Parts: sequence; C-alpha cells; structure tokens
Amino acid sequence: MDALDGRPGLHSARYAPTDHEKIHRLLHELGDSLYRGGTFVSAMALADPAGAVVLESEGLCRGLILRQPSGHGGGYDPLFHVREAGCSYAEMGEHLRSRLGSRGKAARAMAPGLKRLLGLG
Repeated sequence: MDALDGRPGLHSARYAPTDHEKIHRLLHELGDSLYRGGTFVSAMALADPAGAVVLESEGLCRGLILRQPSGHGGGYDPLFHVREAGCSYAEMGEHLRSRLGSRGKAARAMAPGLKRLLGLG
C-alpha cells in the first residue's frame, strides 16, 4: 500500500489471524487517508529438476483500497477496487480476474518463455 510504506506487502497473509481482522487492521491503519492506492503483486518462477530457476515473471494489478468491503471473497479482495473492472476484486468474475488480476498477468508474461523452453515458439 502506498500510504502505509508498502505494508502489508509480502507479509499480507500474516497481517492478522483472520481475513476479517486483516481488513479491520488495514482500514484502521489507513484511517481517513486520501492516499489509498495499492497493488496486488504475483510472482511466478519455473525451476528445472536441479532447482535452478529457468523462467520468472511478475504480474501487477493496481487499484484503490475502499473504505468498506464490497463483495464476498478471501483476503483483501473485498477491499481492493480495480479501476478497469469498475468493482472490487471480490466482485470480479473469473474472466476479469484472469485478464486484469496479477496472477493472470504473471502467467501471460511467463507464456512466451515457456513456449520457447518447450520448443513451441
């Protein structure tokens, strides 16, 4: 999160014991801040049998942190408004998550290298 110096960041899963408590803590720490930008980040890596990383990718989904949850979903999804979708991450359908979400973007970024490694492109 921009307003929280990157928190919860990599430690988002351990920010609080439950999803409800994570959301409550995040909203409490943000307070009335006007700076509510945030980013979902997904990283993927492919390793060979020896454990050497042969391919890496990253996907970003930028959005805004809502003042209250919208929709039902796990983690921070109900708080994360994705501008391109016009709704929270929790309210996005599977097609939009695949197209706009950080995991889908990371997978698409990895695809050309994977095709090359498999001799398909």
